[in-house]
Amino acid sequence: MPSLKSKSGAMKKGLSVNPNKTEALLVPHKRKYQTIGLSIFDKPIQLKKYVKYLGVYIDQKLTWSKHIEIKTEKSIKTMGFCRRAIGDRWGLGPAHILWILLSIIHPIFLQGVLVWWEATDKTNHVTKMTKNNRCALMAAP
Repeated sequence: MPSLKSKSGAMKKGLSVNPNKTEALLVPHKRKYQTIGLSIFDKPIQLKKYVKYLGVYIDQKLTWSKHIEIKTEKSIKTMGFCRRAIGDRWGLGPAHILWILLSIIHPIFLQGVLVWWEATDKTNHVTKMTKNNRCALMAAP
């Protein structure tokens, strides 16, 4: 089992490593792979099915399904919070709703799009992504 026991380059530079917060993602080249055990300072590192790195959720198969699912839920919840300020006969007009969509909702959803943009070709991902726009359009009085 590979282990990090001696002082690494990061520790020599004054950076610390928290083994409790460390996660590993195994992206196999083939479908079947042998499980490996990793540890830092004799503490095992958990192998996860997906990890969050700089706000982008990366899964084992690099399908980006988990990322799109989580970001869709988060952006719909945010639109719900914004919609509470909107009524049928009072509140924000269509121009303000478009501003909310473009300046608040889209940046939440499109974080890291340069990495996962190829996943937008799949029909199920497109369906999830259109929920954001539909939610904003339904908020318009």
